[in-house]
Amino acid sequence: EGDHVVEGQELCIVEAMKMQNILQSARFGVIGKCIGVVGSSVQAYEIILEFSSEDQGEEEENVTNDNR
Repeated sequence: EGDHVVEGQELCIVEAMKMQNILQSARFGVIGKCIGVVGSSVQAYEIILEFSSEDQGEEEENVTNDNR
């Protein structure tokens, strides 16, 4: 939380069916909240982390696991 990230930066890796899926930042921003827990299971479209609304005065955005 609080880390500054740039577009394309790796945020986390989600493993599904022995394949590693790298989730990358779609924009510049600041990580506001990490919701995912290392080693836990996630469902499709589950929020893993959120961008802070403090950077650039934008609304919060979410990073979800939408890989199928």
